[in-house]
Amino acid sequence: GTFVRESSDLGIHYAGYVNNVVGPATPLNSANNNNIVANAINPVTYQGLRAEALWKFNDDWDALLAQSYQNMNAQGVFYETPQSSGTSPVNLPDLSVQLYNPSFDKDRFENTALTVNGRFGALNFVYSGAYLVRNVEQSQDYTNYARGTYSDYYQCLSTAETGKAAQCYSPSTTWHDHERDVHQSHEDRLTTPDDWRLRGIAGIFWENYAIHEQTDWQYKTAPGFTDIGPPPTAYANNPNIRNSNDAFFDDILRGYHQRAAFTSLDFDIVPKTLIFTVGTRFYRFDNTEIGSAVGSFG
Repeated sequence: GTFVRESSDLGIHYAGYVNNVVGPATPLNSANNNNIVANAINPVTYQGLRAEALWKFNDDWDALLAQSYQNMNAQGVFYETPQSSGTSPVNLPDLSVQLYNPSFDKDRFENTALTVNGRFGALNFVYSGAYLVRNVEQSQDYTNYARGTYSDYYQCLSTAETGKAAQCYSPSTTWHDHERDVHQSHEDRLTTPDDWRLRGIAGIFWENYAIHEQTDWQYKTAPGFTDIGPPPTAYANNPNIRNSNDAFFDDILRGYHQRAAFTSLDFDIVPKTLIFTVGTRFYRFDNTEIGSAVGSFG
């Protein structure tokens, strides 16, 4: 298919085009997807590995280390567009889409987990901890944004701006997302034997989760604008100036940090029939978010 600007586009009059189609379907102001037309465009490939090692130090103590990896590569999209783009759309075959840029979702993680079991006298001890790193990269077609209310601020130059005939530029655009997640948790617990009439559990817990995310909406195709970057004190991941097609981006670090201590007691008033339980938990939970949302409107 070919995507052509039309007079019905919601924001087209801002560019000085009123009640008429925006010129012929030239490469300058239209998009053609001939180079990416294909069948079976959305394969998904999973690759994974998990390995575990168990050390038994003695009859009372052991440690289990588990290492996991997974990689997912998803191409294309998983929706359909029943009709083609434009004011005079035609019906597309079932399970078809009309896109103008490649789309993908790549998601990989690795996780290290350790569990230690042991005894301190009559008390049972367990430690459980894990460290996870996840990286996600996604890109999707955003060409239909050219039908929106404000796209012409980013893709067209009016006569008032240039002193020349109004001109629109390519509607072929994308958005691109990078995400890196880091999660770490640790917990220690002590418990009494199950056959005691008075039983108890006590423990401490620590957790930290951070999400580093950058999303770039690359829908600015009009030339002559200054590249944009985050305010000097407001970026969270990337201090660099973005490329000239970036119309809007988020650069954010968010997450939480949790600390906790807990205990619980069970007492058999009547063994195996009536049990009195009391417990408490203290925790502190801190949410954080820093970064910036930056745009080049106009």
